[in-house]
Amino acid sequence: MARYTLEKINQKIALWEAADDTESTGQSYAIGGRTLTRVDADFIEKKLDRLLILAQNQGSV
Repeated sequence: MARYTLEKINQKIALWEAADDTESTGQSYAIGGRTLTRVDADFIEKKLDRLLILAQNQGSV
């Protein structure tokens, strides 16, 4: 049995694509001595690649 349904895979693809869009606006920022660092573009790209392969194996994206 597949770990994820095609619907769930497509939902995850949408989330990681949104993360990719957000990441493109900046890697990190600081406010009041606190810092937020976002995940790097290579990590996001690898996650998207794996999800797209899963989607192709289960049907279409």
